Amino acid sequence: MDAARDDEWEAALAASQAWWREAGVDMAFADAPRNWLETARKPATAIEPAAPVQAEVAFPPPIARIGGDRARWPNDLAQFADWWLTEPSLDPAGLALRVPPAGPKQAPLMVLVAQPEAGDRDTL
Repeated sequence: MDAARDDEWEAALAASQAWWREAGVDMAFADAPRNWLETARKPATAIEPAAPVQAEVAFPPPIARIGGDRARWPNDLAQFADWWLTEPSLDPAGLALRVPPAGPKQAPLMVLVAQPEAGDRDTL
């Protein structure tokens, strides 16, 4: 019976939070009153405007295209093996874990595995 009450309490709490969220209340508020006019009564001090600051915008470096420069893409299987093992943009994890293509030329079946397992080096 206590579990049912806990579920009812959680549902009521979630509904209450959803209501406030839909009402646009996204911050906690203090109950203590504040005199908003107090700051208006204080004499303003003259502040000299500062010279405009031109901030330098730092743009992120351009994202390298996957596969690198299109002019370096392979045109045959021999070039593909070298490109696959040396092109850094193909895998952010690095070059060390890549499995080179293997098998005879003109094979009747070609298997491509996106993420080979550690033991696949000899079995694929």
